[in-house]
Amino acid sequence: MKQGNVDDARERARLAESLPRAFAGLELLDEELEIGPGRTADWVGVDGAGRLILVLWLADEGDAEMLRVLDALAFLRRNARLLASHYGASRGARDEGHQVAVVSLAPTPRLLERLQGFEPGALTVLELRRLKARSGERAYLVPLEVGGGGAREPLPLQGLEGFLQALPVDARGVAGGLARRIQRMDDAIHCTVTDDGLTWRLGSDALCSLDVSETGLRGRVPGTGEAWPVATPQDADSFLDGVLSHYVALIEPPPGPAEGAAPGDPGGPELLLTPEELAAFHSFG
Repeated sequence: MKQGNVDDARERARLAESLPRAFAGLELLDEELEIGPGRTADWVGVDGAGRLILVLWLADEGDAEMLRVLDALAFLRRNARLLASHYGASRGARDEGHQVAVVSLAPTPRLLERLQGFEPGALTVLELRRLKARSGERAYLVPLEVGGGGAREPLPLQGLEGFLQALPVDARGVAGGLARRIQRMDDAIHCTVTDDGLTWRLGSDALCSLDVSETGLRGRVPGTGEAWPVATPQDADSFLDGVLSHYVALIEPPPGPAEGAAPGDPGGPELLLTPEELAAFHSFG
């Protein structure tokens, strides 16, 4: 494979499995699509909204990889209808909204900074994270904020702007970024403004909340009994770790008892991010 593309079979399988959870209704059409001299996109697909999606796994923030992103954006802009016709994907023949999805295992601040300069609205940046427990391992793609050239806009949040404007300037930035990142976990997540703050639900299930108290913002996740102080971007990262674990618990059925476990004993550790994954997550702070 070309430099920068996924060159491990297990890693490819994990990434391919997680892509439909990042883009609702995504159908992968092909792999290793040539987008320029010596450069390929790892996957090409079409999502449920009819958008063509080119997926790039980035190895680093070097010039070669940035050129690959440029090539992918230009290629998709020129060839969207041709691609839809080539693959017989009539639902991908729309004229706008197509995306280049950039995936990184451990995004650095430098990588996110370099990606800010790319075409607004056409680039989605995703971090690949793994959750491990005795029941197994699963990969998830989580959208990241990269500023002007960043990830897709969140769903409209009723009353969110008014809530944010009422906060002090420092808290406003932290709360706004947190709201966008939670919303981008899943299109089925909805946010409402309450008398006390913000509440997010996944369907009918409570996902998390952000309350305003005398001491500042506090995040809560059902079932944890914990209130996270949310005063800094680092606090927001810690709170999001808890939100992500609860999100996974909501969308996946609980595992059965481990072999040899006593009746009533779930037989497995609590689902947590590994120290390495936490370090990678916090690196883009």
